[in-house]
Formats: sequence, C-alpha cells, structure tokens
Amino acid sequence: MEPQPKDLKLSVVIPVFNDEEVLPELHRRLDAALRSITQNSEIIYVDDGSSDGSLRVLMDLRAADDSITIVQLDGNFGQPNAIEAGLELATGDYIVIMDSDLQDRPEDIAALIDALLTQKVPMSIATSSQRQDQRWKILVSKGFNALANKMTSIRSPLGARVFRVLKRELIDVLKQHPERRGSALSFLLWLGYRYAAVELPREARYAGSSGYTFRRMLNLGLDRILKYSTIPFRLIARLGLILGAIGLWGVWYLMIVHILPTVNPSGWVIFFVILLFALSLLVVCLGILSALLDRLQSRMKHKIRYIVSHIYQKVFQVL
Repeated sequence: MEPQPKDLKLSVVIPVFNDEEVLPELHRRLDAALRSITQNSEIIYVDDGSSDGSLRVLMDLRAADDSITIVQLDGNFGQPNAIEAGLELATGDYIVIMDSDLQDRPEDIAALIDALLTQKVPMSIATSSQRQDQRWKILVSKGFNALANKMTSIRSPLGARVFRVLKRELIDVLKQHPERRGSALSFLLWLGYRYAAVELPREARYAGSSGYTFRRMLNLGLDRILKYSTIPFRLIARLGLILGAIGLWGVWYLMIVHILPTVNPSGWVIFFVILLFALSLLVVCLGILSALLDRLQSRMKHKIRYIVSHIYQKVFQVL
C-alpha cells in the first residue's frame, strides 16, 4: 500500500555549488514546504567543492537545525555526481532532487508528489516551456535534449529539469548497478521507467550566477549521447565503408586505364586513390577501436564518481 502524503518519509537532495547568498532563503522556504507535506522529512545538502562561503552557511543552518545532513565533497565533481552522493544517504520513501538556486520552487514539491501518486508512476519530472534564463543556454539545452532523444533510447520530456521526485525502489535499482553508464537520472530514463511530466514555472535565479558554462553543458550533452548511443560508432564505420568503396572504385579505374594504352593517368590521380583507400582503412579501424573502448568502459565497475571529504549528520543513539 502506498504511503499517504502525511505518512510518507521524504528526503530532499540538493547539490550546492557557490550559492551562499541563496541558501538561507532556500532553507527557509524548503522547511516550510516540507512541514506542509509531511512530519517526517530530511534535507541533504551536498557541497560540490564550493569556493565561496556555501559550506559555512550550511554549517550555520545546521547549527540551528541538526536534522540537516551536509555532505562535503573533496573537490568539484559536477552536479550529476553530487546528486549521487546525496542519493547514497537518502532514506526516504520518496526522494526529491532539486537545484539550490531557487529556480526550482520548494512550494512545487507537493505538485510533483501528487502527480506521482495520482498517475501511479515511480518518478515525476518537472518541465518548463518558459525559462527565465540566458537565451543561448535555452537553445543549447533544447538542442542537446532533442539530439539525445533522437540518437539514444532515452526519452526525456521536453523542457525536463533536474527537479523531480523518485520512489525508493529507483534508488535501490541505482545501488544495484554501480557499474552503470552515465548519470543516475539518465540511467533511469534509459531503463524505461515511466514518469509523470509536470509543467511548473522556473524562476529566475534568486542571487549569484550559474555555474553551468557552455563547456559544462556541452560535456553533459556529449556524455549522454556517447554513453547511451552506438550511432556515432556506426556512423564512423559507415564512413569508412563509403571511403573504402570509393577507393576500390579508384583501384578498378586504374586497372582499366592501365590496360588501355591510349590512357595514361596522372600521378596525382594514383596518389589520391592510394590515399583514399588508406584513409578508409584507417576510419574503419577507428570505428572498431571506438566500439571496443565503449564495450570496455561498460564493463568497468565501481568507477569513482566522487570523493566524500566529510559528512555532517545527526547520530541517533540506540537505547
């Protein structure tokens, strides 16, 4: 039987990177939102190597509320890995994942949980058709999302955000597959779990600036495509075959003209044919090597995704 909203245990995982100005307001609103949903909740902040005073602010918040858990990572490992560090400690029946910049509104957690329970799916994902963000970020995000949907079996809803709710069973699946490819959120979509897409407003940043540079967004997009698609490798192999066919045609042409005494091919034609044929062999070998490396990567287990420096967590004494 599904836990009802007032009975469920709720965990909230929030990766934090250089958001010291936002954190007090975030926690105030988040605490109020959680109290309106359930009396049994936990908040896990993961400091992803912040260079500002984010960790200090989190420690101040914890001094006033020792139920807060703080995971301090030993460096900046990126948002997907920071999320995984928080999921590892989450104990709730339902786990909320959200950003720390207040673009995800804590008051909307209830809507995500309601959609999950109503549609009887293991995951609900916040989407937004309108974003108060830089235009280039919106275009890059939409472009990579469309490309990933086209080139992989991952079907992410249009305008999908990190903001979502997962049932406990999905966290257990993640823990059973430490050797999985890519990020935890992409992996769950790749497995084909059903989800509810919930259109929610996405606010402008409360303060500060985003840590998502074009380079980071590019790396995340390519990471999803290369780890969940064989299309790039197939394209390389096809290119090699096409070049090889052209090269073979050139060899056949040279053989014919060699037989005909009236035709004398120039040296550059011979050089071009030899070069083209050699290039085709090189491209085919590159395609085979890429496929082998992909298979090897998929077999690598227990890859280090993050390193935890310290965990600040309430210790319960057993009487």
